[in-house]
Amino acid sequence: MKKFYTLISLVILSVAASAQCTELYFSEYSEGSSNNKYLEIYNPTSSAVDLSTYSVFMINNGGSNAGNNKTFQLYGSLEVGGVFVICTDQSNASILAVADTALS
Repeated sequence: MKKFYTLISLVILSVAASAQCTELYFSEYSEGSSNNKYLEIYNPTSSAVDLSTYSVFMINNGGSNAGNNKTFQLYGSLEVGGVFVICTDQSNASILAVADTALS
């Protein structure tokens, strides 16, 4: 029952957040076993967004050294209410099947 209330709370918060948000945001991050990791970007805006104007940066271990970061230039268009999923290329098949792109 506790899980049910948690799920309902998350749905309500998601609806409230999408009604007020005017920019893309990271809606989900998952770090499973081994390399089963993914990041989901959500478009709550009222129009499609050109993703080529966005980049995602990764810096390992919470560092701030710009020389050690990895940059991924996004591409394509993200429709209203749509998500763009990024995962590692070593993720399991179920994650790779729903990902828009896989990074090495």
